[in-house]
Amino acid sequence: MIKGKEYDFEDIKIKLFDKEPIGITGIKYGHKQEAKFQHGMGKYAISYTKGKYEATGELSLLQSELEALQRTLPKGKSLTDIPPFDITVSYAMEGDANTTTDTLKSCIITGLDKELKTGGEAMEVKLPMIITQILYNS
Repeated sequence: MIKGKEYDFEDIKIKLFDKEPIGITGIKYGHKQEAKFQHGMGKYAISYTKGKYEATGELSLLQSELEALQRTLPKGKSLTDIPPFDITVSYAMEGDANTTTDTLKSCIITGLDKELKTGGEAMEVKLPMIITQILYNS
């Protein structure tokens, strides 16, 4: 936070396929890690174990940006056919010398949801994805 200002969408840069597309309207990503308590004698846990790590995300972009991405693919192919790719998300506020970068490793697009509504809103497309690993502050 600088002088009371929190991060907002203009403070991030998203790099996808070695470009910074301007038609991205949102990004969501996170992970979960399984954990389980182990019991021995008595009713309280005596230890714990960790299991699978799972990361997911969603990229929101304008229809025109989707079309630009589609044009880079061979005819008849979809964004779900793209091999795994990385996405970098960098956070830096104006006036702050520090930049925080998260790297989303080996993303795979798992679907494509288009939505258009009345009222003058631009057509937005959501691309859900799975991610092998998120490197926070990488």
